[in-house]
Amino acid sequence: MWTLCHHQVPLNTLTIKQDEQQEQIDKNLSTKESYDMLPIQLAITFVFETYIHAKDKPTMTGWVEYLCKQFTACKPVAVWFLSHMTQDDTWLTKVLVRCPNHTIRHMFARVLIDVLHKSRFR
Repeated sequence: MWTLCHHQVPLNTLTIKQDEQQEQIDKNLSTKESYDMLPIQLAITFVFETYIHAKDKPTMTGWVEYLCKQFTACKPVAVWFLSHMTQDDTWLTKVLVRCPNHTIRHMFARVLIDVLHKSRFR
């Protein structure tokens, strides 16, 4: 439109438009990443809030292996897990300190150490 009126296009207008477009792209990617992370977040929450309270845990090793593989494959998931641990210490207290089952405490510690180790060397 500026060129139709025989005016030069202000440079800051182009810059603002490009910045707005880039922000929108970043926002869309962030939203897509968050949607992609929902299944693993659900799995993590299921394991540490529901599954550990079950009487029989025949697939505990499978769940631990699955979580560790997901933390290896997707760094944002590991970052989310660690940030969730620091924001809400419920899992740390319930699982690592108060849980009477040694196997559950050991499993949680294994997952936590695995995440810390993998996030450190990435």
